[in-house]
Amino acid sequence: MKTCFKSELVHVKHDADKSIIIATWVTPPTSEEYREGMLAVLQAIKDCKTGKVVWDCMGVGAISQADQEWTIKYFHNPALEHGYSQAAIILPADIFTQMSVESIVNEVGDFKTKYFDTLQAALDWTLQ
Repeated sequence: MKTCFKSELVHVKHDADKSIIIATWVTPPTSEEYREGMLAVLQAIKDCKTGKVVWDCMGVGAISQADQEWTIKYFHNPALEHGYSQAAIILPADIFTQMSVESIVNEVGDFKTKYFDTLQAALDWTLQ
């Protein structure tokens, strides 16, 4: 597995054998850090030529309204243009994180999305 981007807050890896990007949020980022992480995932989608992303959002925390809107405009729309087609999202029990992530997905919804409790379940679904 190749590391595409790594900071204290987010890790972005590419599994070439499975043609999947795995984005893991380790701890809640600031707005600037969140956007930097999202742009790293967008770059990985472009560079690795895969539209399948597993989002491990266990550590992301609630995403602000401004960052939700930014995500739709500056991540989702460009990502869709580069083949973003499938999102397996691992969510924590925290209702605020769930609501903020689901709000973004509901706004764009142009691709297959499913929510999971574990990384393995998300990977299994993505590989079907």
